[in-house]
Amino acid sequence: MSLGKYEEAIEFDYRRQSEWAPPMFHFWIMMTIASGLYVAQLSRDLISEIYFIFTGKTLLTRGHNDGY
Repeated sequence: MSLGKYEEAIEFDYRRQSEWAPPMFHFWIMMTIASGLYVAQLSRDLISEIYFIFTGKTLLTRGHNDGY
């Protein structure tokens, strides 16, 4: 959906409240990238959990920079 909105914003030159406002296409690019990163992280977590269920061992070890 974000890519469709991005193409629409480019085609019709959508802007915020006025003609002098910046274009909105950068917002839709940001939403597309953020959605892709979220899906990638969710997939990584799902694969890690499924591996733990079947083997009983963790797939990824925590490093010293992981925060906990």
